Amino acid sequence: MIKDKSMEELFKSAQNGNMEAREAIVKENMGLVYSIAQKYKNKKYISFDDAVQVGSLALLLAIRDYNPDLNIQFSTYAFHKIQGKISQYIRDYREDIPFRIPRKNHYEY
Repeated sequence: MIKDKSMEELFKSAQNGNMEAREAIVKENMGLVYSIAQKYKNKKYISFDDAVQVGSLALLLAIRDYNPDLNIQFSTYAFHKIQGKISQYIRDYREDIPFRIPRKNHYEY
C-alpha cells in the first residue's frame, strides 16, 4: 500500500515504473506547480495554463531524476526543475521574438 511507504521507498517505486506511487507524488506536489505558474498569471508571453502544463511535465521529470540519497528535499529539487523548464519554454517559444531556434532535446519526457 502506498500510504505505508516512506518517501524514499515511494520515489524508488515511482522511478521503477509504479504509476500509483508516481501519481501519489504528483498529487502531493501539484501545489508547487500552481504556485510557480501563478507568477505568470497575467503575462503576455505565456499563459497561466501553459505554465501549469510545462510545470507539470517538469514535475514528472523531477520525479524521474530525483535521488533521495542526496538528502535534498524533493520540493527544493522540483522547484528549480519546474522554474527552469518554464523559463526555457518562454525563451524558446516567445511569439514577440520570431524565428528563435529551440534548443535540441528541449523536452525529453
